[in-house]
Amino acid sequence: MSRSLSTLLSREMRQTAIYVAALIGASFFTVGVVIVQVRFQLHLPWSIALERSFATPLFLGLVGVMQLVQMTVLKEKAGGGFLFLRMLPVNDAEIISSKLVAILLDVLIMSGIPLMVTTGAMIYYRVAFPVGFWLDAAWLCVAFAALAVAMTACAIRFDSQKAMLFPVVLFSVLLGLGLLVRRYVPAFIGWSVRVGIQDWGIVLAAALVWLGWRGTIHIFSKQDFVQLSE
Repeated sequence: MSRSLSTLLSREMRQTAIYVAALIGASFFTVGVVIVQVRFQLHLPWSIALERSFATPLFLGLVGVMQLVQMTVLKEKAGGGFLFLRMLPVNDAEIISSKLVAILLDVLIMSGIPLMVTTGAMIYYRVAFPVGFWLDAAWLCVAFAALAVAMTACAIRFDSQKAMLFPVVLFSVLLGLGLLVRRYVPAFIGWSVRVGIQDWGIVLAAALVWLGWRGTIHIFSKQDFVQLSE
C-alpha cells in the first residue's frame, strides 16, 4: 500500500470512528435484547436464541454501508471535499480506493465483532451452526462489497436521492429473489450444491465486484470539478 493511499485511508477511518463505535454498541445491545427475550422470556433453548441473534449484526452491516457512503462520499461531494482531494498529490484511484476500503473495513468491524461474540457463544454452548453458514457469510461479505461499490458509483455520478435509491432497490430485489428461490425451488438448490455453483460462483461475484471497483474509479476520473460538487 502506497503512503498516500494509507494516509487517505487513515483519514477516512478517523472520520467514521465515532459512528462505527456507536453502531457496534447498538449491535451488542440489540443482540443482548434478542437473546434475553428468546432465552429467558420465551424460555426457548440457547440454540434458537443464538441463531435468531445472527440477523442483527448483518442487518446493521447493511445499514452501515448506506450510512458510510453518505458520510464518506456524498458528504465529500456536497462539501467540496473531492475538489480538495484532487488538489493533493494523489490520483483518482487512491481517492476512491481509500473510501471503498474504509467502508468495507468499517462494515466488517461493525458486523464482525458482534458476530464473533455470537459465534463464540455458539461454540461454548455447543450449538450447531446452520448448514452452509460459512458459505452464506462469505456471500454476504461479497454482497456488502457489491452494494458499497454500486452506491459509491451512483453517489459520484448522480444526486443523493438516486445514489441511495437505485442500489438499495436492486440489492433488495436480488436478495428477495434469492430467498424465494431458496425457499420455493428446493430442486434448484440441490442442483447448485451438486455442481458446486455456490463455490465457484462466489469467485465470479468477487471478480464482478473488482470490475465494478475499477469502473467506479473510471466514473470518478471522468467527472469535472463542477460535477463533483452539489
